[in-house]
Amino acid sequence: MRLLTQFVNLVSVETDNDARLVAAAQRGSREAYDALIRAHQRQLRGFLAGRVGQSAADDVLQETWLAAWQALPKFSRRGRFRAWLYGIAFHKSIDFHRSKARMPVEMPLEETVPAADMHDWSGSAERREDVLRLIEQLPDEQREVLDLYYYGELTLAEVALELKRNLNTVKSQFYRAHSAISSRFEQTERRDVAPLLTRESETGR
Repeated sequence: MRLLTQFVNLVSVETDNDARLVAAAQRGSREAYDALIRAHQRQLRGFLAGRVGQSAADDVLQETWLAAWQALPKFSRRGRFRAWLYGIAFHKSIDFHRSKARMPVEMPLEETVPAADMHDWSGSAERREDVLRLIEQLPDEQREVLDLYYYGELTLAEVALELKRNLNTVKSQFYRAHSAISSRFEQTERRDVAPLLTRESETGR
């Protein structure tokens, strides 16, 4: 789990500023809504690019913001705006694939993670690539959970609600994904280290 936490390096906090902007936007302030767009645009686009591909991300992003604006009067401020917004984005990505009648595009995660987050990664570039490759190998249902949890910053309960899955199922998928990544990453490291140990042993003879 620490690998992904280091990789994403996101803070799951609903800001007071968001709450104020949402309240103003619900009263009809387009300026407040534009401020919400600026605050969430980059990460939301990255999330969508990972689900529909870079070429379609902007169109689906625009549809997401339009749908959110239209539905905003019904948004209950008892919930988190970010979770609500990413729920809309997730369902818009599903609509996109249904309209295209094809499977979701699997985009390399290095194309979807914001540059700042990539620079925050504590390991080497090679280690980043290893983690990215391992995440891409996960089953779709596990990747969906990780996308919404880390990228959308939803809680597991919110993820379960958006995916219409039992909370225990989501928890199981979440921990299985982490376990799989950790196990495969350790195997990769052992394979990389083994030739070095062999060479050192031969040199020492």
